[in-house]
Amino acid sequence: MKNKVNRRIVKKNPSRADLRGRIPILLPFAYLLLLLALMLSGVFSDPWKNLSSGVVFAVTALLSGLRLAYLTNRFARRKPEEKLSIPALEFGLLSISTMYMFIYAGHGIESSLYPVLYLLMALLAAFNSPPMLAALLLYAFALEFSLPYFYGVVVDDYGPLFIHSGMLLLFSAVHNLLLRAYLQVQRSHTRVELVRTLDKIEQEARSFRLFKRGKPVTVEEHRRTQDVATYFELHSLLQDQLKVMWATMHANTCAVFWYDEENNILSLTEAYPADRRLREGDLLAGNSVFQGAMKQKVPVRVLCDDPKKNNTNYYRAPERMYTLCVVPILDGEKVRGLLCADRREELEFSDAELKVMEVTAGIIHKTMVNESLLRDLDQSQNEYLHLAESSKAIAKTLDRDEILRVSLTTTQKIAAYDFGAIVMSHPAAGEFEVVASWPKEMGLNGGCFAMGNSLVDWVVRKNQLLVNHDFDRLPKRPIIFTPGEKLRDVGSLLILPLNSSGQTIGAFVLISQKSRFFDEELQRIFQILANQIAVSLENAEIYKQKEQMAITDSLTGLYNRRFFKERMEEMVSRSGRYQKQLAVMMFDIDHFKNINDTYGHPVGDVVLKRVAQILQDSMRKIDLVARYGGEEFVLILDSVDEAASVRKAEEVRELIAGVNMESTLGNFKITASVGISMYPSDASTDSELIEKADEALYASKRNGRDRVTVYREIK
Repeated sequence: MKNKVNRRIVKKNPSRADLRGRIPILLPFAYLLLLLALMLSGVFSDPWKNLSSGVVFAVTALLSGLRLAYLTNRFARRKPEEKLSIPALEFGLLSISTMYMFIYAGHGIESSLYPVLYLLMALLAAFNSPPMLAALLLYAFALEFSLPYFYGVVVDDYGPLFIHSGMLLLFSAVHNLLLRAYLQVQRSHTRVELVRTLDKIEQEARSFRLFKRGKPVTVEEHRRTQDVATYFELHSLLQDQLKVMWATMHANTCAVFWYDEENNILSLTEAYPADRRLREGDLLAGNSVFQGAMKQKVPVRVLCDDPKKNNTNYYRAPERMYTLCVVPILDGEKVRGLLCADRREELEFSDAELKVMEVTAGIIHKTMVNESLLRDLDQSQNEYLHLAESSKAIAKTLDRDEILRVSLTTTQKIAAYDFGAIVMSHPAAGEFEVVASWPKEMGLNGGCFAMGNSLVDWVVRKNQLLVNHDFDRLPKRPIIFTPGEKLRDVGSLLILPLNSSGQTIGAFVLISQKSRFFDEELQRIFQILANQIAVSLENAEIYKQKEQMAITDSLTGLYNRRFFKERMEEMVSRSGRYQKQLAVMMFDIDHFKNINDTYGHPVGDVVLKRVAQILQDSMRKIDLVARYGGEEFVLILDSVDEAASVRKAEEVRELIAGVNMESTLGNFKITASVGISMYPSDASTDSELIEKADEALYASKRNGRDRVTVYREIK
């Protein structure tokens, strides 16, 4: 038989659990309250009068000291995310209480220990927040004014008490302000040093040819991350090379100095050991040895007559240097930098050691070249990746407005230019139109300007790219678009022709405030994109034309019957939703078959076009006009009542009747019959409305033609 184990679930009393959790917090404060009670009882007024009082004072002082030491250790070991506000409050209250215990164990308010209390408050001000410091000051003020009463001290003059309180407040405030000022200065220095370090990284990166002067920032975050990563990688490689050379040659210091050709500056790049305090800034000026190595492009070995007085010394402080070897780092015929090694001993560098330095200089040069090539390869890959993405985004839509929007947004990812515009040419009107621009605040978007004396006109006529790297510095600034343009701070200008099907249909204008922004690689990339934009715009126009052909009648240019039915269904549904009236009109040209038989079908086509033009010109933009079939036309008038629709029908009928048609067989007149049905009084669906309007139309024909009939009249 299996043993049964009784399991009893004991529910914890929440109040007891909370109490147990609070005991570790309340226990120190219980000791603090005990200490305060002993102080207020006057036990410490003269602790040495008997043995028991001395023991109590000594034990209390020892316990307070141990507790303060424990709290200090806890602060030192705390984790960054750990909050110790309660222990900090306990430390402040306990340290102030202990200090007052020692003060009143001596001479009370005349004690010489008050300066120590002032320093204690200054220390607490440094490590506590303003609210916590205010609480500690209030506690100290309370003890200052209450302890004399409990110790039986008769206070005739409260001046010393106010002085003590004022000193406590002064030390706390002054120390807090000084500390905050010091921290602010340190933060400021740190920011300056950080900016200086980043500038140095960028400058050295340019010197290493990681940056190309004038090359635009392309996908800025990617490029900055790559530059910094490559910078640290190169410095690590340089450290390794210098370390090997230092160990092989038993040198005091090995260093690489890089040459900035543009500014003619030679500056420290890397040194080993890294703790050597070498000079920063230009080391070329006044240094004949370095100048000779740079000019002659050959290694230089120097023995110093006076180790402490020579112009080759590149240390910050005077440093013994008996012998120095300098090897130029060559890139073909160009000197990219200097590799240096020095010794404190009177031992000249041997030919073998010189060979080691020359080999090391060659390795350093190859390292720089390889890193530069890898970086350029990665940069080109990144640019062409964005080129592919931009081309894909531009080509995947046939909406003209979307093509224009995507063209400007995607090209911004390739190069962060400051202004871009797409201009279309309208030769028939003799003008250009800015169909899209960024930013729109420039006021050019949608504007038109005449063809003529402008750079855009030159690019379109010549079908040739135009680039200028310092546009604002030209003696006479040319016109980009129009004489009234508000374009300022034009550093670099790039205008690309938009070519499609062998024709230049417009231009793509790009502007940057930076000089030499558009290099040859970017010009090539943007020309590819400009051609892509032109082809996409032409495809969008062709698509729009085909879409228009699918919904319009080829002879009259009006909407066809299929599109009319689709739109009519929408308009009827909308009228029902908003409880509005709607009129449907059917127009039929009277005796149209006789016109074809008498004057010929070409003349009949002219009649259809003329009537279609009258109908189109007579209607509002919200109305719908379509050729329904043969000589029949149908119209929908939105939001009109029966009386208004009849007036409009009579107006159009009279216009048609007033037309004088010409032909080789003589002039003739035309008339039209009209039928009208109303929504919702006559019918509630689109098919019923057409049917009722058609019945009204035939009633007009039966009653003599050239008239208007409303369906309500023949119900």
